[in-house]
Amino acid sequence: MLVLDPRRADVPQDSMATRVQAYVRHHLRDADLDPAQIAAANGLSLRALYGLYESMGASLEQSTPSQRPHRARTDLSAPRQRYTSIAATARAWGFTNPSFFSHRFRQSFGVTPRQWRAGVRTTPTSGP
Repeated sequence: MLVLDPRRADVPQDSMATRVQAYVRHHLRDADLDPAQIAAANGLSLRALYGLYESMGASLEQSTPSQRPHRARTDLSAPRQRYTSIAATARAWGFTNPSFFSHRFRQSFGVTPRQWRAGVRTTPTSGP
């Protein structure tokens, strides 16, 4: 009789989660990246994909869009990107609307992309 090790019960799901997250990271620049594309590329149904994210304690709708401003912020800080326009950086990370990108960036970091590039950083205020 085959006895399964209960410590290994989550290995296939963990492996799938790692694979899906790697796929998303690799395709984050695709403006048309959506749940259907992610599911199909990983051999999952939409329901299974949403269930996978739920089991990770994450939301697919929040995960992908929240990664893009972080990646764009890295590019805006990179010396090799200093001559790339902010709009081009936004497009490179899947934002088709520069105004929406600016709004999401400010929402994420408390400064505009232009301020970030200029070196303005937000710092937590300290108490008296």
